[in-house]
Amino acid sequence: AGITYEEVSGQVAFPPGEHIQTFEVPLIVNHIWEATQEFRLRLKEPENCQLGQYLHSCRVKVIDDNVFPSNKYREEVEAGKW
Repeated sequence: AGITYEEVSGQVAFPPGEHIQTFEVPLIVNHIWEATQEFRLRLKEPENCQLGQYLHSCRVKVIDDNVFPSNKYREEVEAGKW
């Protein structure tokens, strides 16, 4: 956290009958190409439920949309001129 995305923490509540919840991880906008970044999401201390053996964590990938090595020639690259 700190270069590509902001660290977040908090609680996720599942009302009765709901099985899916979302949350946001703010991305830090920059114009520098970076390799794909990864972080792990971990659920812990469940209340009134059980987490499956492999369902307590997942890996999240942040894929950079900048052009390698910089955005200087982005328009030309996207137009297929390179």
